Amino acid sequence: MKTRFLRGKCHALYFDCDMNSFQTVILNIYENLLCCAARFHCHLVVQTKITHILSEKFVRGKGSLFHFPLVTFSPNLCCIHFQSDTIFSLLQYNYKLIRSRGLSQNAVSNGCKISLTEEQVIWLGCHAFFVVLKRKQSRYKGVLVELQRVSQGSQYTPARNLLAPIVSSFLHAPVPSAVHPCKMKY
Repeated sequence: MKTRFLRGKCHALYFDCDMNSFQTVILNIYENLLCCAARFHCHLVVQTKITHILSEKFVRGKGSLFHFPLVTFSPNLCCIHFQSDTIFSLLQYNYKLIRSRGLSQNAVSNGCKISLTEEQVIWLGCHAFFVVLKRKQSRYKGVLVELQRVSQGSQYTPARNLLAPIVSSFLHAPVPSAVHPCKMKY
């Protein structure tokens, strides 16, 4: 699965610790990952509808010689691993994208300083995907278990201890705009 459509806005200015507070940098990344999680869900819903329509058409004998792989929301092990692997590949890609933007010639010449670890970005991403996909628990039960297992792992304890209060205050803060990313209907 190509992840280019899932990446969010990634300008070094959003992640510069000299220009923004640490809390603002974390929230910028978290909001970006919330949007990625929502797009991930929407993409899978559309893909499932398309494969369902195609499978109905080709199963009834109206199709051609081509066979389309069926990717559905069934809780089989293959589908859970595919979705989990896609999410974790996306999180690693986002970390590398953030680092590369911070090391770009333009960012370096302007003095941008990005001081985030891969564990912090992956923990934020696991939490963001968990928040979005939790709204559709029946579809993502196995994926939610995997996201929770990874984010609660000992490797991410320092990131969790540092970032959980920031994310929690964001999720429970009053929303000034009409649409909050966590309260969107998918």
